[in-house]
Amino acid sequence: MNKEREKTYKSKKILGRLYDQVERVDFLPTYNTNFDERILSNSGYIVSERLLRSAKALKAEYDVAMKRVMGQYDIKTEFEIFTTFVLKYKGCSNSYNFHEELGRLQKSLCDRFQKIVYERVGGKHKPALASYVVAMYKITHQEMTVALRHPDAHKHKQDPSKMPMMSFPWIFKEILGVLAKGGAPYNGKVDYDPPTYGPGGKERERIEDLPQLDYYDELPGLSPGVIDETSSGHDTSGHDTSQSEGEL
Repeated sequence: MNKEREKTYKSKKILGRLYDQVERVDFLPTYNTNFDERILSNSGYIVSERLLRSAKALKAEYDVAMKRVMGQYDIKTEFEIFTTFVLKYKGCSNSYNFHEELGRLQKSLCDRFQKIVYERVGGKHKPALASYVVAMYKITHQEMTVALRHPDAHKHKQDPSKMPMMSFPWIFKEILGVLAKGGAPYNGKVDYDPPTYGPGGKERERIEDLPQLDYYDELPGLSPGVIDETSSGHDTSGHDTSQSEGEL
Protein backbone atom coordinates (compact mmCIF):
# COMPACT_ATOMS: atom_id res chain seq x y z
CA MET A 1 0.00 0.00 0.00
CA ASN A 2 3.02 2.25 0.29
CA LYS A 3 4.38 1.61 -3.22
CA GLU A 4 4.65 4.40 -5.74
CA ARG A 5 2.08 4.08 -8.54
CA GLU A 6 0.85 6.34 -11.32
CA LYS A 7 -2.79 6.00 -10.32
CA THR A 8 -3.99 5.90 -6.73
CA TYR A 9 -7.24 6.40 -4.87
CA LYS A 10 -8.19 6.94 -1.25
CA SER A 11 -9.86 3.86 0.13
CA LYS A 12 -12.77 4.39 2.52
CA LYS A 13 -12.93 0.71 3.48
CA ILE A 14 -11.54 -0.70 6.71
CA LEU A 15 -8.02 -1.44 5.39
CA GLY A 16 -7.73 2.01 3.87
CA ARG A 17 -8.96 3.66 7.06
CA LEU A 18 -6.49 1.62 9.15
CA TYR A 19 -3.67 2.54 6.78
CA ASP A 20 -4.48 6.24 7.12
CA GLN A 21 -4.07 5.93 10.89
CA VAL A 22 -0.60 4.36 10.67
CA GLU A 23 2.23 6.76 11.46
CA ARG A 24 5.64 5.88 10.04
CA VAL A 25 8.42 6.32 12.58
CA ASP A 26 12.12 6.28 11.76
CA PHE A 27 14.14 3.70 13.67
CA LEU A 28 16.60 5.17 16.18
CA PRO A 29 18.77 2.73 18.15
CA THR A 30 18.92 3.03 21.94
CA TYR A 31 22.49 3.64 22.98
CA ASN A 32 22.06 4.26 26.70
CA THR A 33 21.32 0.72 27.80
CA ASN A 34 24.11 -0.88 29.82
CA PHE A 35 26.44 -3.56 28.58
CA ASP A 36 26.31 -6.77 30.61
CA GLU A 37 28.51 -6.47 33.70
CA ARG A 38 28.50 -10.25 34.04
CA ILE A 39 30.74 -10.29 30.98
CA LEU A 40 32.64 -7.04 31.50
CA SER A 41 33.59 -7.87 35.09
CA ASN A 42 33.95 -11.63 34.76
CA SER A 43 37.01 -12.36 36.89
CA GLY A 44 37.45 -15.67 35.10
CA TYR A 45 38.31 -13.90 31.86
CA ILE A 46 41.04 -11.33 32.41
CA VAL A 47 41.97 -10.27 28.91
CA SER A 48 45.31 -8.71 28.10
CA GLU A 49 45.93 -5.43 26.32
CA ARG A 50 47.25 -7.41 23.37
CA LEU A 51 44.03 -9.38 23.15
CA LEU A 52 41.98 -6.17 23.26
CA ARG A 53 44.11 -4.61 20.57
CA SER A 54 43.75 -7.68 18.39
CA ALA A 55 39.96 -7.52 18.80
CA LYS A 56 40.03 -3.79 18.00
CA ALA A 57 41.88 -4.43 14.73
CA LEU A 58 39.41 -7.14 13.74
CA LYS A 59 36.41 -4.99 14.70
CA ALA A 60 37.65 -2.28 12.32
CA GLU A 61 37.62 -4.85 9.49
CA TYR A 62 34.15 -6.08 10.51
CA ASP A 63 32.75 -2.55 10.63
CA VAL A 64 34.00 -1.83 7.10
CA ALA A 65 32.44 -5.06 5.80
CA MET A 66 29.13 -4.25 7.51
CA LYS A 67 29.11 -0.72 6.10
CA ARG A 68 29.74 -2.13 2.63
CA VAL A 69 26.56 -4.22 2.87
CA MET A 70 24.64 -1.24 4.25
CA GLY A 71 25.82 0.90 1.35
CA GLN A 72 24.91 -1.76 -1.21
CA TYR A 73 21.23 -1.52 -0.27
CA ASP A 74 21.18 1.97 1.27
CA ILE A 75 20.28 0.52 4.68
CA LYS A 76 20.69 2.99 7.52
CA THR A 77 21.68 0.82 10.49
CA GLU A 78 23.67 -2.34 11.16
CA PHE A 79 20.84 -3.63 13.37
CA GLU A 80 18.55 -4.02 10.36
CA ILE A 81 21.14 -6.16 8.62
CA PHE A 82 22.05 -8.24 11.67
CA THR A 83 18.39 -9.06 12.34
CA THR A 84 17.45 -9.05 8.60
CA PHE A 85 14.48 -6.88 9.59
CA VAL A 86 14.93 -3.97 7.19
CA LEU A 87 12.69 -0.91 7.22
CA LYS A 88 13.88 0.78 4.02
CA TYR A 89 16.22 -0.36 1.29
CA LYS A 90 17.17 0.13 -2.34
CA GLY A 91 19.03 -1.76 -5.02
CA CYS A 92 17.17 -5.08 -5.03
CA SER A 93 15.18 -5.85 -8.17
CA ASN A 94 13.06 -8.56 -6.55
CA SER A 95 11.58 -7.38 -3.26
CA TYR A 96 10.04 -10.81 -2.60
CA ASN A 97 13.48 -12.43 -2.42
CA PHE A 98 15.20 -9.57 -0.61
CA HIS A 99 14.83 -11.06 2.88
CA GLU A 100 16.43 -14.33 1.75
CA GLU A 101 19.19 -12.51 -0.11
CA LEU A 102 20.01 -10.33 2.89
CA GLY A 103 19.91 -13.36 5.17
CA ARG A 104 22.55 -15.07 3.05
CA LEU A 105 24.73 -11.96 3.11
CA GLN A 106 24.39 -11.61 6.88
CA LYS A 107 25.25 -15.27 7.47
CA SER A 108 28.20 -15.05 5.11
CA LEU A 109 29.49 -12.00 6.99
CA CYS A 110 29.20 -13.73 10.37
CA ASP A 111 30.77 -16.97 9.07
CA ARG A 112 33.67 -15.04 7.55
CA PHE A 113 34.59 -13.27 10.77
CA GLN A 114 33.97 -16.31 12.94
CA LYS A 115 36.51 -18.15 10.80
CA ILE A 116 39.02 -15.30 11.24
CA VAL A 117 38.57 -15.46 15.03
CA TYR A 118 39.13 -19.23 14.98
CA GLU A 119 42.39 -18.59 13.11
CA ARG A 120 43.37 -15.90 15.63
CA VAL A 121 43.04 -18.25 18.62
CA GLY A 122 44.37 -21.37 16.92
CA GLY A 123 41.19 -23.38 16.49
CA LYS A 124 37.42 -23.56 16.82
CA HIS A 125 37.10 -25.52 20.06
CA LYS A 126 39.79 -23.90 22.18
CA PRO A 127 39.36 -22.28 25.63
CA ALA A 128 41.09 -19.26 24.09
CA LEU A 129 37.98 -18.58 22.00
CA ALA A 130 35.93 -17.49 25.01
CA SER A 131 38.68 -15.09 26.10
CA TYR A 132 38.74 -13.57 22.63
CA VAL A 133 34.95 -13.15 22.61
CA VAL A 134 35.22 -11.32 25.94
CA ALA A 135 37.82 -9.03 24.35
CA MET A 136 35.44 -8.42 21.42
CA TYR A 137 32.67 -7.49 23.85
CA LYS A 138 34.92 -5.24 25.94
CA ILE A 139 36.36 -3.35 22.98
CA THR A 140 32.85 -2.67 21.70
CA HIS A 141 31.86 -1.42 25.15
CA GLN A 142 34.95 0.78 25.32
CA GLU A 143 34.28 2.39 21.93
CA MET A 144 30.66 3.07 22.89
CA THR A 145 31.67 4.54 26.26
CA VAL A 146 34.07 6.96 24.57
CA ALA A 147 31.39 7.94 22.04
CA LEU A 148 28.78 8.59 24.73
CA ARG A 149 31.20 10.90 26.56
CA HIS A 150 31.73 13.01 23.44
CA PRO A 151 30.49 16.62 23.84
CA ASP A 152 28.11 16.13 20.88
CA ALA A 153 26.93 12.68 21.95
CA HIS A 154 23.27 13.72 22.19
CA LYS A 155 23.33 14.96 18.60
CA HIS A 156 25.29 11.94 17.36
CA LYS A 157 22.75 9.51 18.83
CA GLN A 158 20.19 10.90 16.40
CA ASP A 159 22.42 9.77 13.51
CA PRO A 160 23.60 6.13 13.82
CA SER A 161 26.29 6.73 11.18
CA LYS A 162 28.15 8.86 13.74
CA MET A 163 28.07 6.22 16.47
CA PRO A 164 30.32 3.15 16.84
CA MET A 165 28.97 -0.11 15.49
CA MET A 166 27.86 -2.64 18.08
CA SER A 167 27.03 -5.97 16.46
CA PHE A 168 30.62 -7.27 16.28
CA PRO A 169 30.68 -9.48 19.42
CA TRP A 170 27.22 -10.84 18.68
CA ILE A 171 28.53 -13.04 15.89
CA PHE A 172 29.26 -15.30 18.90
CA LYS A 173 25.93 -14.79 20.65
CA GLU A 174 25.87 -18.36 21.99
CA ILE A 175 29.20 -17.91 23.78
CA LEU A 176 28.08 -14.54 25.16
CA GLY A 177 25.00 -16.26 26.57
CA VAL A 178 27.09 -18.89 28.33
CA LEU A 179 29.41 -16.25 29.77
CA ALA A 180 26.49 -14.10 30.98
CA LYS A 181 25.19 -17.09 32.92
CA GLY A 182 28.54 -17.55 34.62
CA GLY A 183 29.57 -20.54 32.57
CA ALA A 184 32.83 -21.29 30.81
CA PRO A 185 32.65 -22.82 27.33
CA TYR A 186 34.76 -25.84 26.42
CA ASN A 187 34.66 -28.02 29.53
CA GLY A 188 35.09 -25.14 31.94
CA LYS A 189 38.67 -24.48 30.92
CA VAL A 190 39.95 -20.91 30.74
CA ASP A 191 42.90 -19.59 28.76
CA TYR A 192 43.60 -16.26 30.42
CA ASP A 193 46.00 -14.76 27.91
CA PRO A 194 46.18 -16.95 24.80
CA PRO A 195 48.51 -16.09 21.91
CA THR A 196 46.80 -14.77 18.81
CA TYR A 197 47.75 -15.31 15.20
CA GLY A 198 47.61 -13.21 12.08
CA PRO A 199 46.01 -13.99 8.68
CA GLY A 200 45.92 -17.70 8.00
CA GLY A 201 46.65 -18.52 11.64
CA LYS A 202 50.40 -18.85 11.00
CA GLU A 203 52.47 -16.07 12.56
CA ARG A 204 51.83 -14.76 16.07
CA GLU A 205 50.47 -11.25 16.34
CA ARG A 206 52.85 -8.75 17.91
CA ILE A 207 51.42 -6.12 20.19
CA GLU A 208 53.45 -3.36 18.53
CA ASP A 209 51.75 -4.15 15.20
CA LEU A 210 48.23 -3.75 16.61
CA PRO A 211 46.22 -0.51 16.98
CA GLN A 212 46.51 1.51 20.16
CA LEU A 213 43.71 1.59 22.71
CA ASP A 214 42.26 4.97 23.63
CA TYR A 215 40.21 4.02 26.65
CA TYR A 216 42.37 3.81 29.75
CA ASP A 217 41.70 7.41 30.75
CA GLU A 218 37.99 6.57 31.05
CA LEU A 219 38.43 4.45 34.17
CA PRO A 220 40.72 4.72 37.18
CA GLY A 221 43.72 2.47 36.68
CA LEU A 222 43.06 -0.25 34.17
CA SER A 223 39.88 -1.23 32.40
CA PRO A 224 37.99 -4.04 34.15
CA GLY A 225 39.70 -7.36 33.61
CA VAL A 226 42.75 -6.08 31.69
CA ILE A 227 46.25 -7.39 32.30
CA ASP A 228 48.93 -4.70 32.48
CA GLU A 229 51.50 -6.09 30.05
CA THR A 230 53.71 -3.02 30.03
CA SER A 231 54.63 -2.64 33.69
CA SER A 232 57.03 -5.57 33.43
CA GLY A 233 58.21 -4.68 29.93
CA HIS A 234 56.89 -7.84 28.28
CA ASP A 235 53.70 -9.72 27.58
CA THR A 236 52.89 -13.37 27.95
CA SER A 237 53.21 -14.02 24.21
CA GLY A 238 56.96 -13.68 24.55
CA HIS A 239 57.43 -10.38 22.71
CA ASP A 240 59.44 -7.65 24.43
CA THR A 241 57.33 -4.50 24.62
CA SER A 242 59.60 -2.37 26.77
CA GLN A 243 60.66 -0.23 23.80
CA SER A 244 57.31 0.08 22.07
CA GLU A 245 54.80 0.39 24.85
CA GLY A 246 54.36 3.11 27.49
CA GLU A 247 52.94 2.83 30.94
CA LEU A 248 49.16 2.51 31.13
